[in-house]
Amino acid sequence: MHGYQRSEEWGWHGNHFTYQSVHTIGRDRRCLYRTQKAKGHRRPLSKSVLKIMNRTSIVSALLLVAVLGSRAVGSSDTAVKHFKTASEYEEATGDGSNVYIVKYYAPWCGHCKRLAPVWEDLASALKGEENVVIASVDCTNKGLRPICDKNNVKGFPTIKSVFGGESKEVYKGSRALDSMKKFAQSQKLLWFAES
Repeated sequence: MHGYQRSEEWGWHGNHFTYQSVHTIGRDRRCLYRTQKAKGHRRPLSKSVLKIMNRTSIVSALLLVAVLGSRAVGSSDTAVKHFKTASEYEEATGDGSNVYIVKYYAPWCGHCKRLAPVWEDLASALKGEENVVIASVDCTNKGLRPICDKNNVKGFPTIKSVFGGESKEVYKGSRALDSMKKFAQSQKLLWFAES
């Protein structure tokens, strides 16, 4: 998938001042506007050109904020429970009041980076559901490394259900949202039907 790019060019070219703004979205390249002023006039750009330049800057800034804001890692409004310490993990998962679907990951891992938005969507989809918590553990964190070792994490990302302080089942299915949602709901039914 190709992203969004914006480039601007301005300066004196021969005997004309030229300003050009090129926006590229995917493979679609568009020159939004181009202005030329004769070199002999030496007057500033017209108000209409400055308005266009300001609008383009505002649109670019809004697009950047939208892209970065939608996938901010560790933001306060996230539905994923991010464990910070081993004691926090053990206390939360050990009480038996919830089944935790935990993603053990490393921030540098490409597969983990691709899974992150789906993991956020999964947590959002299950946010209102009782007794299911979507969580994550950063295995590069020195304080959480013993948790990863205890749960026999050998590769990233590893997804497991945790109930009553014990790792119960490793998820080996598709990384599609529907498939992971079914796994989480089946784990809830499994452990809360038995207790």
